[in-house]
Amino acid sequence: MALVLDEEIWLLTKTSLRLIIVAMTTKTCGICLTVKPLTEFGRDGGRHGYPRYECKQCAREQSRTLRTIKKTAPVPADNHQCPICLRDHAGMQGHSTRLKSWACDHDHATGLFRGWLCPKCNLGLGNLGDDVDRLKRAIDYLKG
Repeated sequence: MALVLDEEIWLLTKTSLRLIIVAMTTKTCGICLTVKPLTEFGRDGGRHGYPRYECKQCAREQSRTLRTIKKTAPVPADNHQCPICLRDHAGMQGHSTRLKSWACDHDHATGLFRGWLCPKCNLGLGNLGDDVDRLKRAIDYLKG
């Protein structure tokens, strides 16, 4: 059983009629794969405020990379369509207030700009790890 208290996650385990409390104060960053103290992780914006996937240092580096790419990337044309779902700007407006602008898609390994996607397609690629083999398996799965 896990119990969340402020900055520490306490795991309660029962061993031979004793209750042992072990404080977990570290987490592995999903980007650099380094084990760091929980204080090195920002909080998720959700109502529970869980530690983020990436450490603060990796988050800063990602933000810096994205700002640089956005400064040098060509601005999407007024009639731009998402190259994946083919929605135009008006087509993505009705889905959510968060989906009002184009997402700057880039190769996370090289930092090179790939294009402008609608936020849903950008999240879809990101959730599949920008991995072509995973995408092929997802296509095969959808085909049945």
